[in-house]
Parts: sequence; structure tokens; C-alpha cells
Amino acid sequence: MAYTSLYRKYRPNTFSKVIGQDHVVKTLVNQITSNTVGHAYVFTGTRGTGKTSVAKIFAKAVNCLEPVNGSPCGKCKNCLDLALDGNFDIIELDAASNNGVDQIRDIVDQVNYNPIGKYKVYIIDEVHMLTKSAFNALLKTLEEPPKHAIFILATTEVNMVPATILSRCLRFDFRLVSTKLLVEHVSKIFDEETIKYEPAAVELIAQAGKGSVRDTLSIADMCISYCMGDITYNGVLEVLGANDPETIERFIVNIINGDLEGSLNLIDELCAKGKSVTVLTQDLAEAIKNIIYIKLCKDAKNLVTLPTDVYTKYKELGKSLTVQRGLQMIEKLNSLYAQYRISTQHRIIFESAILSLASNEAQNEVDLLKRKVATLEKAVAGGVQVKAAPQQAKVQAPRVEVWSTIVKELERRGYGFLALAATDVEVEETDSSFTVKVADKSKYEMLTSTTKPVGTINSKSNREVINEIFSGISNKKLDIVCEVKVNKDTALPYVKEMFGNRLNTK
Repeated sequence: MAYTSLYRKYRPNTFSKVIGQDHVVKTLVNQITSNTVGHAYVFTGTRGTGKTSVAKIFAKAVNCLEPVNGSPCGKCKNCLDLALDGNFDIIELDAASNNGVDQIRDIVDQVNYNPIGKYKVYIIDEVHMLTKSAFNALLKTLEEPPKHAIFILATTEVNMVPATILSRCLRFDFRLVSTKLLVEHVSKIFDEETIKYEPAAVELIAQAGKGSVRDTLSIADMCISYCMGDITYNGVLEVLGANDPETIERFIVNIINGDLEGSLNLIDELCAKGKSVTVLTQDLAEAIKNIIYIKLCKDAKNLVTLPTDVYTKYKELGKSLTVQRGLQMIEKLNSLYAQYRISTQHRIIFESAILSLASNEAQNEVDLLKRKVATLEKAVAGGVQVKAAPQQAKVQAPRVEVWSTIVKELERRGYGFLALAATDVEVEETDSSFTVKVADKSKYEMLTSTTKPVGTINSKSNREVINEIFSGISNKKLDIVCEVKVNKDTALPYVKEMFGNRLNTK
């Protein structure tokens, strides 16, 4: 017979076997015992937290003739019928592969047929994968289903489910299971399977599961195969590809002592063994976090799941690591993940970060500032007057540069002709005014025009546009004047020719 994985073999079949979801279980049991079962439910939460398992238990419990504490008895006629493959009172649909409107229409067409037992229960898994038209086809039936129909929608992405669907359902949020409960659960399974194990190994398996029962049991399955029935802490580390605490301790010691060469050699040693730099980053941050917990918390043993010898070493390390330095190291390590996502040179990024931490550049800068402040305080206490640095006068841009900026801005805004008219002018500047002298009358009229363009909405006149740009550069008054200059060398001969001897020149 083929081997059955632990998460399938130990899938709960009653509410009492569901772990970590007491708020969901209690509500559903109360509804069953008080006969106040709803017509539609949404189960949402992270993978492996029991959504589908609870849906199946609930589907059997509502059909059970003699439920035991809200759970199916497994002995009555209905429970025995539901255990058969040909029973259609519980219908499961995987919306990830059946997400079209046709599959939902089949359900809508069949929902009016009476069940063999008490209720016909439809469990739609990964419901967020349904198309928009499929959701619309389900909407009316979900709002007013037949009395014998119950819908249970399970999803990991509840934000992708339309609000019109959610508003017609009772929502239950499944939480991540605590490490403590996972440790108890895995230990109980190992005891039933007569498998030897170290308590620290089970704690490490539960931690790696990160709140998911299915993930935790899958890791436990791998550890059973790897360790051949005797699960050790080091064996679990090998399965997870994690770094052993002794290596991490050496790493932290090198960083604290500023041993740059030792840090680089250790990185090279681990990479030669095929260790992942990303996992190493995570392990280092986790270890430093544990050291800070041990340093600050009296009941740290209950907060960090570590073997006794590792706990003792970390406690000793905490004496030479300040909380501030530890937080700085964690912040630096966490910042690496963003760089890992956009680069293929993970090792170089990691080595740079370790060298930065080992050389303690940030702390050196802080220490330098502290020494400077201490020197100033000592000088002030001794009667030395510390003069404030003289304020530098605000540098004004040259007047030609100011007007050039205005011309460029006019071009950028699309006032090409206006920018052309603004060239070839003279500018003068005083303490309170900025004067632009235009020699050409037609250009002057264009620059000073206050007429708004016809046929446009909320358009500004030429002068308003120039004033607006100028006000963003200077607080002075802007004057635009027309000043025609006569070139005597060319104008005088022309006038003499026109008036002849009648014109007297001086």
C-alpha cells in the first residue's frame, strides 16, 4: 500500500481535533447545536490553517442525525452514506481549475434538487479564482438559495472576492497556529507513529512551519525519511538547509569583534557547502533577535525555542552585544532582501553588508559625534563662549540669468512666440525692482498684453503668464518698458538727406 502523508493521515474529522481555530469551531458548533445554521459562509486565511478540513466537518455535521458536541458521529445512516463515493450531498469544486461561468451554472441548475440527507453542501475552494461572470452567475443563488442548500467558500485571497459576494456570507478568518500548539501536535503524532525525537528538533520543525499545520507536517514527513525514525536537531537543520547554531555563533562573534577576515572566510566556507545566502541572512537576523530577547526578557526561554546549550551560548553573547548594536544589525540584514530581489549577485551584497557591520561604521560615526558634543559641553562649562556660525547672505541669481530662466520656462509651457519676443532685451535690477527694456514696440505689446486668448477656458494673458513665472523666482516688482534707442551713426545721415540744409546739427 502506498504511503499516506502525515497531513492527510491526520486530517481532523471532528471539531475537537481542529487546532488553533477555537473561535471558528465554537461558533460553528453553537450554530449546529442551536439549529441556526446559515446558508453561506466564507472561510479565509493562510494556507494550511484548516479551512477545507473545517468545511468538510461542518458539511457532515449539519447532515448528521445525532451530532456529538456539534461534530458528526460517524455512525448514523447519513454519516455512513456521506462516506460513500457516490454520495452527492457534499459537492466540492476547485475554483482554481473550474473557474468559468459554465461550472457555476451547473451548480445553479442542480441546487434545486433535494438532497438524500438533510442538506446539500457546496464547498468551493480557492473561490477568488472565479471569473467576474462566474461570480455574477452565483450571486442570486447565493442570496436566496433553497432551504436545503449551504455554500462554503474557501479562499486565501479574500480581498479578491467581490463585496457583493462577501456581504451575503458569514465570514470566518482562520488564524496562523501558534508554535506551541504545533509542537504539541507534532509530538503527539510522533508518539503515535512510535518515532524517536528530540524536543528541540520538534520545536525547530514547528518554527519552520510558520503557523501552517500542513507545512509543518510536510516538513515532519521529510525529517522522518531523512533521519530514519530518530529525529535530531541537526538532522532537521540539514533538511531545512539551515545553518547550525555553532556556525551562526561564530558569525556573530566575528561581527562583534570586528574580524573582517574571519567573516569573509566563514562566508566562503558556507557558500562552498552550497548554503544559501538568503537563508544565512534569515538565520543571522533570527539569532540576533533571540539574543536580544534573552538579554531583555526574564522568561526568554518561553519566547525562544532553542536547545539548552545554544541558549546558554546566546546568553553569553548578549553580554558583549548592546541592544542598540543588535537592532542596527537586524535592520541592516532585513534591508538586504529588497536588494536580493533586484540583483543576481547575492553573495557580493551579503559580504558588503557583513563587512559594514563588522567594521561598525555607523557606530563609529555616532561615537565621533558624541565625542564632539562632549568637547563642546566641556568648553562651555569652562566659560568658553561658542559663537554661532555666521549666516551666509542669500545669493541672488544674476539678472540676466533670471530673465533667461523665464524665457526657458515660456518655451517649456508652449509659449514659443512669447519666448521669442522676450529675447534680445536689456534688464536692469535695483533693490526693489526688476526692469525689462524692450526696443521693439510690437514685442513690447506682445509681452505686456493683458488680453486673454479667445475661445479658451481659464487661459491667462501673456503678462499674467510672465508675472506668474517671475513671482516664483523673485519677490521684486517686475516692470516691462518700451525704450527705443536711436543709432546716431546710421540715423543722422538719413535725416540730413531728408531735410538738407534746413537741419542744423550740434
